[in-house]
Amino acid sequence: MLRNTEGSVTDISIDNCGLWRTLANVFRIGFNRQALTTRNITMRNTNVIHMSKGEWYAPWLLFCMVSPNGKGQATHSDYVFKNIRFEELLALFGLQNPETQFQNSRFKDITMQDGPVPSVSKNTTSGVTPENVMLNGKRVVAEADMPLRSGSKRVENATFGPIK
Repeated sequence: MLRNTEGSVTDISIDNCGLWRTLANVFRIGFNRQALTTRNITMRNTNVIHMSKGEWYAPWLLFCMVSPNGKGQATHSDYVFKNIRFEELLALFGLQNPETQFQNSRFKDITMQDGPVPSVSKNTTSGVTPENVMLNGKRVVAEADMPLRSGSKRVENATFGPIK
């Protein structure tokens, strides 16, 4: 991995996977000193069968944007997470870089036992659409059903329920 990487990553599809995660995130968006812009990223038909827990909060996430570094000004947009099943509790997202924007993400047919662990949103996040997201047997139908960790920014323009 090169430091100070810039550019874009687009049109990535992750399909039909079984993931065993040990002390990292299931899906990481960028890394320190990278100003990557991402668009049109899809993860489908995936089972997350193990979630190792550590002392650091960030590993307990479906996806994460890491800490700011003065060069991480990027936009991440058009993410789709569809038909994902979790064996253990975790947060849906950890958007920890306030220099970034995360726009237009759709969570469809997500099943998570236990929890949920509150998500983190320290950046500008908008256009989140949870559709048929089940957290501990309860459907997410309102913002309160998808908790945010204390100190998080409010998610803008969230749409809950089936999309018509």
